[in-house]
Amino acid sequence: YNQSLRYQLWRNTGSLLFRSDNAPLIRMAVQTGFSDTLDAHGNGWRNYHVHDTNHGVRMIVSEPHTWRTHLARSMIISAATPLALGLPVLFFLLWFSIRKGLSPLAALSQEIIERQPDNLTPIDAKSVPDEVKPIVTALNDLLTRMGQTLEHERQFTDDAAHQLRTPLAAIQAQLYTARHTVAVAPHQLALDQMQASVARG
Repeated sequence: YNQSLRYQLWRNTGSLLFRSDNAPLIRMAVQTGFSDTLDAHGNGWRNYHVHDTNHGVRMIVSEPHTWRTHLARSMIISAATPLALGLPVLFFLLWFSIRKGLSPLAALSQEIIERQPDNLTPIDAKSVPDEVKPIVTALNDLLTRMGQTLEHERQFTDDAAHQLRTPLAAIQAQLYTARHTVAVAPHQLALDQMQASVARG
């Protein structure tokens, strides 16, 4: 870096006190402060010109534009390299964290998929995340109500079957009597009772 810089020290009278080996014999910059100039070869230089009135001298330091561009590029690369290397690791950790966080949901989904239609037992909500527990609780409540509904329907079917057995047994007995009775009066009585049983059913 020091070899790329060039400098001059001038008296206010216009005489050159000293300069670097790569500095020209003419003044590199006239304007005080920062300025940009071109040398005899068309190369760009960034200058800084300071005027010391106490000592009656002017100090000029120049830096080539190519070096400034190289320095800026090196700074960008130095800053971007850790970021470029760190982003894949960051994305992997983010993906792993999300996958691990969603694994209870995947397990819950798999359990629901593999469940048999007649299995109405409540789902274990201990292993699911807190955000999903209200959904699992509502689903368990639905399964409980469905189980109660099916049990009521089963009881109703059993009761209806029991109620049907008594009239059918009576009709069967009366048909037997009517079939095996020769006399008109008992035969007619059995038919009347059978009709009454049908009417009651």
